[in-house]
Amino acid sequence: MKLSITTATTIALGVALSLSSANAFFDAPSSEELLAAYPALETTEREGNPLILCPFLRMLERSGRLDEVEQESGEQIIENRDLKRAANDFGCDTTTACGPVIDTVSAGQCLTEEFSLSNLNPFKPSVVDLERLWEAPPVSHECGFTFENGLGENGVSATRLESTLAKLLDRADDNDHLVYQDILDTKNEICAEEGVIISAPGLIEAQLIFAYLGGVERGYVEYDDVAGFLAIDSKMPQTKAARPISAPYLLLVNAN
Repeated sequence: MKLSITTATTIALGVALSLSSANAFFDAPSSEELLAAYPALETTEREGNPLILCPFLRMLERSGRLDEVEQESGEQIIENRDLKRAANDFGCDTTTACGPVIDTVSAGQCLTEEFSLSNLNPFKPSVVDLERLWEAPPVSHECGFTFENGLGENGVSATRLESTLAKLLDRADDNDHLVYQDILDTKNEICAEEGVIISAPGLIEAQLIFAYLGGVERGYVEYDDVAGFLAIDSKMPQTKAARPISAPYLLLVNAN
């Protein structure tokens, strides 16, 4: 059953369409273009980092795009500006989507005890520790698709991932297609099992997955694309969004 569209949502969709028109002539890079530029995503030679909980950022790291900008220590600590450029290269708008999220994650990590002193210097570039996304309020959230409740520091859980994919496959149609409601229902089921109420960041996570895998344009996504995207060795989907992922663009998810 699809989500009902309230009057407020209808108005929001109209605003989204209006705002999105500014980017109407700007296509996001296709899967083929990104695979040509970052062939590591097509091979098994480079493993994904299970400590990076966000599948999009895990894919960025696995592609090799961040190699030149990571800290010399080898830690996955990236300056905000470098992470924004990489996200933009992969089709995520840095003005209304990935950019604000990156800044919020950086600020949230800065508030933790470990980062409080090192990041308060106003002359020091802001950074994100990709291996500590679970400790980045208010963006971090529970009942994840790939990690156990309260155990984000352990990284991607093979058990949780297997359970999530089984739930998604059970909801897919005969063509292995998933609509947005299928992804959202799976998220809500995971939250219910853990006694957690889905949060705004958790809801946005479901929207991002559906949107990035081409769901807005087609009205559905492929199960195999979702499975590959969520995997520890995050893969570039065969079909991805034709337009950059932006806040107005995400509002269109609820129309599906």
